[in-house]
Amino acid sequence: MTSENFKAIRTRIVKTAGRWLSIFGKAITALFLIAFAFAALQGAMSKHWIWSVLLIIVFIVAIRLGIQDLRHREVETQQGIHAIVMILLLTIAVFSVATFVLNRFGFAHYQGFRVQSENQPWSITLNIMAFYMWQLFDVIPPLKINEALGWPIPLTKFGFVSGALTLVFRATIILVLLKEFSRWWSKRQSTTNRPNEVILKSFANPTETRIFKNGKLDVVQIAGMSIGRATYEPGWKWSTDVGPKSGAALCNVEHLGLVISGQAMAAFQDGRNVELSPGSLFYIPPVPHDSWVIGDERYVSLHLMGAENYTK
Repeated sequence: MTSENFKAIRTRIVKTAGRWLSIFGKAITALFLIAFAFAALQGAMSKHWIWSVLLIIVFIVAIRLGIQDLRHREVETQQGIHAIVMILLLTIAVFSVATFVLNRFGFAHYQGFRVQSENQPWSITLNIMAFYMWQLFDVIPPLKINEALGWPIPLTKFGFVSGALTLVFRATIILVLLKEFSRWWSKRQSTTNRPNEVILKSFANPTETRIFKNGKLDVVQIAGMSIGRATYEPGWKWSTDVGPKSGAALCNVEHLGLVISGQAMAAFQDGRNVELSPGSLFYIPPVPHDSWVIGDERYVSLHLMGAENYTK
């Protein structure tokens, strides 16, 4: 083995180890932040229940934004595992919040809480999180993972609500694992085609077609990329024909594309207006902007970047 090959192997090992350490570190950080949020929730509820409602709303919105951010990323091996781990943690967070609230108001009952007198506000929080972590490892009982680890169940549930929460949690975990693994695997397969393989696809048979008022977007998945063909009828405008459905006043998607036919205007909040005409190669940064068709001709453009999330 030459010194160059040895250096290359060593560099690859160091990079791979670094990626895995990064995933582990982010997971631990996320777990700590979730525990901190639960402690804040418990402390607020001990003062007045109305504060818990506000914190729960903020927490649910943050979880939703986090899941959307993960889903919008191109996932490969390490990134895919990171995404799955984060979504599992978010699932545990959702059920822990629900369980804590139901337990606080006397609907869900558990026994075996470990109370630490010196750090009382954290005790219920950590017990509930540990309970759902235990349920995660026990989602396939025949494997007996917790038994092999010598980890006894942190809490004992009793009552219909507690049992129903546990069953729904296990079903959700299985569905999340199957769905996210399937999504990651399909993307992984699309990026690991044989080097000499030729792939031919056509917009006549798109992977997905998104229909909206006065237009549509055909999306083709090829070589791990999402290529879009936008077709807008005369009178189409993003803020009126796409915005209401997506829940946004302006588009925030990054675009890189080519105008095939027709004309359109891209308008930015700072007052800039950019006209797009046939043959124009355009790049639009991910800042709030509106766009509309100019004239009476149908507008058609190819989207080489941003098609995956556009009009969603």
